Amino acid sequence: MFLLTKHAKEKIKKRLLKKKDVNPIELWKKAIEFAQNSIERVGDFIYYTNGQYTLIVTKDQKSQTKEEFIKNISQSKYKYFYVYWDGDIKYMPKHEVLLLKGYAQKNSPDVYIGNPRIAITLRPFKKSDLFPMIHRLTIKKKWLDKLLKGEKEYEVRNQIPKNLAVNDIIEFYDKKKKVSHKFRVLEIKYVPLEEALKYKIGISKSVLFQLAKKDYVYLLKLEPLDKND
Repeated sequence: MFLLTKHAKEKIKKRLLKKKDVNPIELWKKAIEFAQNSIERVGDFIYYTNGQYTLIVTKDQKSQTKEEFIKNISQSKYKYFYVYWDGDIKYMPKHEVLLLKGYAQKNSPDVYIGNPRIAITLRPFKKSDLFPMIHRLTIKKKWLDKLLKGEKEYEVRNQIPKNLAVNDIIEFYDKKKKVSHKFRVLEIKYVPLEEALKYKIGISKSVLFQLAKKDYVYLLKLEPLDKND
């Protein structure tokens, strides 16, 4: 879940609630409702869009030490805080909040029990918010040729980009021909090595076990977007 910056709160008031004076609980619940009813895309940030507006949220979760948490609460001008806890909100006095462990923004009445993401802003929708991301990866030429010829349906990877999603585009560069080939990601699996052999991966068991760095590998089902010349 996430907390809202002051800027995000103002944009949600203006664009979603269309009023200036809003109860903080109503405001937060509106933001959660918006995210739950939106399309989610992950890039450098997490984007929640409904085709009219896009809520931009940090991908990394925030954390604080107990000392940092107590310091921010103690130095705050607020005597009561809105505490976000297990999908619910509680209105609590400062002395009770000091007994908790969570994340507290400076100069804010909002406290989160756990490690929240931060909603930065709500802005008008852009077409690029729904476009698939392009990931540029390296690949051996023999595996690339097999993908292009249909001899290999799944690409085996020890690691994949953290933000890789179905419908994204993977671009492989052929150094010899100096041309790139694009593939659409149809499916992402994380499976044991033995199970990987059940799929059309284009490599033998011995090669798979030689290349794998762990007991599990990622399988990317790819659809060529261009043909082999």
